[in-house]
Amino acid sequence: MELNPEATNSLLLFIAAALGILVAFKVARVLLKGVYVVLITLGVMYFWQGGSVDDLKSKAVEALVHQGTLEEVFKSYCDRQTQLDIKCECLLTPIYDDLFERLTPEEIEEANQNKKLRRREVMLSLHIKKEEIKSCYVKRRSRQYERFLDKLFDMVDQ
Repeated sequence: MELNPEATNSLLLFIAAALGILVAFKVARVLLKGVYVVLITLGVMYFWQGGSVDDLKSKAVEALVHQGTLEEVFKSYCDRQTQLDIKCECLLTPIYDDLFERLTPEEIEEANQNKKLRRREVMLSLHIKKEEIKSCYVKRRSRQYERFLDKLFDMVDQ
């Protein structure tokens, strides 16, 4: 019985490809374990030094309002015609519409002067408008945003 050289080459190529894929998965698994260890270590260090989940939520909201007054933040994101359109339309516009409907001009000015009050009012508006924000993101993009928003709103609702 003679072996066909082409069949032998194909068989060896298949075995080499299978071994290559196996090695790639093993290497990827080791690298991911390393990444997980680093992330867990950083998380433990963060909480060990007095950080909390509330601090993380506050930092996320603070990122929306850190630039100055409510009007300045809205203009900085919504006056540009860039990739930030979806953030403007689906996140900032509902939040700021709610703020300006709920609050008087005096309360808005007070919130502009007081970061803690401004953060609290933005969190409340985010909570009030969460269904509108979620439906806008889902309509504009896909289900991946819906999962992201579910996690965001879970943090806000706590």
